[in-house]
Amino acid sequence: MTMRVAILRDARRNLGSILGFNRLIHSVPQSPPLAGSIDHGIQSVQPVLPEFSSPSFSFGGSMELMAVPKRKTSPHKRGIRNGPKALKPVPVLVLCKLFAWEENLVEQLLESIGPVVFSAVTDKWRWIPDEGGVFTVKSNYMIVVKWLLPFLTISEAESEASVSLWKCQNPSKAIAFGWKLLHDRIPTHQNLPRRQIPLAEGEQNCVYCGIEAEASVHSFLYCEVASQVWWEIFGWLGFDFSFKHNLFSVLNFLGGQSKKKNSCEIWTAVVWVLWRMRNAVIFDNGIVNVSSAVDEIKVLSWKWWLGQGTGALCLLYEWRMEPLVCLER
Repeated sequence: MTMRVAILRDARRNLGSILGFNRLIHSVPQSPPLAGSIDHGIQSVQPVLPEFSSPSFSFGGSMELMAVPKRKTSPHKRGIRNGPKALKPVPVLVLCKLFAWEENLVEQLLESIGPVVFSAVTDKWRWIPDEGGVFTVKSNYMIVVKWLLPFLTISEAESEASVSLWKCQNPSKAIAFGWKLLHDRIPTHQNLPRRQIPLAEGEQNCVYCGIEAEASVHSFLYCEVASQVWWEIFGWLGFDFSFKHNLFSVLNFLGGQSKKKNSCEIWTAVVWVLWRMRNAVIFDNGIVNVSSAVDEIKVLSWKWWLGQGTGALCLLYEWRMEPLVCLER
């Protein structure tokens, strides 16, 4: 087979930074006989992502690691083509005289291509973290989690709330909003200046009460309007809301009250309706109405629960009267 090797003078440069070819290597063909040729520009011996990806060579006719500059005067371009009939195998190993620092690179290169068995299958990249060799979001997510875990400090309550929320079968947009709310990543008036969005003096106050600064915990839990909504919802469920919580503890409390652990839908519905009512007040000249918000929460959570299709049907009036009984069906 015939292989073209690009040896960079600066290994830290990216894929497009080839300074030129300076070596041409002919090596002994592997068994079975090679049906084509490898015509690759290689940044270094190791792949671009050495820990997570590797090239899978078959006949060497379609694998490209980087763009190859065309030079009319380059002697290494003459007679080199891709394809099954490009070049005949050369039965000897011929190496130009190498610099001392290049010898180790060439040895590693030959070791890496030594086990390759050529076939008619198309060349491709293989994603190592996935068993099938195909890149998936899940495998990439697990890599990121593995990297971040040593630096994260998560309490048991936060961990339980996260698991409960992501197992919830509500619409994805509502779950994603709940996740951002738990981590204070929603665009409240307190967070907007952090994103370089200035607000006039007085505009950072809570939309509901107009007294405190609009922070996530205040607007969704401690504000008088939000507290009234939670009080009504807890009373509807038959629970006491006489003690103060944080958003994680409220989610964990509701998630543990149903045998089927489905009460997270109600928590998600509450924060979703509170956010929509807040936006309506700001952008649509809406009004703050606790009773209307509570009724919307009941109807919305009932629709989301029906959409799961995992249990027996429950009529709306039954849901209004005994929501936990419906959840346990």
